[in-house]
Parts: sequence; structure tokens; C-alpha cells
Amino acid sequence: MVDLTEQQKTLIANGWAVIKKNLKQNGADAFILLFTMKPAYQDYFSTFKGMSMEEIALSGKMRAHGSMFMGALAGIIENLDDLECAAEILRSKVQSHEKRNIGRQHFHDLLYVVFPAFLAQKLGKDFTDEAGAAWMTAVGILMSVIDDELAKMEQLSVA
Repeated sequence: MVDLTEQQKTLIANGWAVIKKNLKQNGADAFILLFTMKPAYQDYFSTFKGMSMEEIALSGKMRAHGSMFMGALAGIIENLDDLECAAEILRSKVQSHEKRNIGRQHFHDLLYVVFPAFLAQKLGKDFTDEAGAAWMTAVGILMSVIDDELAKMEQLSVA
């Protein structure tokens, strides 16, 4: 597994410090952005199927799910100095989402399409090219863990 440089870790930690000030709302905002950018993904959540973005934004279930999502993300990001620990947290999330038919493309879209837009939205001028590159290096590491875990799960289901 590729390691992040100290500079990359610092840039990510600085950005995360801004985001974690309001994890619950930022989690809900991340899902609203996901559903806005990838509308078909809203249907994976039976609770939110057919709801408007305004209804979703006001939903206690969205705040709860967003909070749980951000809690898991915090566990991953705050352990980037211990990539094996971060990877284990991520593997458990990949496993728990498999039964919901969440696969590689979903994770890819979340990490490579939605997450950079979310970071730009939340960090504003602090989401510099250098910060973006650091985050995308981390995303690449996370996506390799996801790919490996999905491949293992596929092998187990075939066996």
C-alpha cells in the first residue's frame, strides 16, 4: 500500500478539521450532493426513494445516516497514519454495503466524482490544487482497498 507524505497528511488533516466541525450536517450534505449528482443512487435508499432534496434535507433519517457515514469516514481519515487500521474500517464498510448491491462503480462515483465536489464546496478557497491532489492520493489508496476487498468477496461467492 502506498503511503501518504507528511505534507499530504497535513493537508488532509487541515481540511478534515474544517469538515468535522459539523459532521452530522456535512454528512447529510454529502448525501444530498450524491443524490443531486447521481440521482439514480437515491433509489438505493428505500427511505428516500421518491423524496425531494428538500424533504431529504429535513429528514432525521438522513441526518442519522449522514452522521454514521461521517463517523466511519472520520475513522478512516484520522487513521491515515496507520493505513492498515484505516483499511480495516473501510473493508468492513465494503462488506456491509455488498448486501445492498453497492459495488465498485458506486464507490468510484462517491470517491472520484462526488467527494471532490463535496470537498470543494465545504473547503472553499482552502481546497487548493495541492490539497486536492493530497485528497485524491488518499482516495486512490482507499479505492485500491475497496477493489481488493470486492475481488476477495467475489472469489468467496464463486467458491
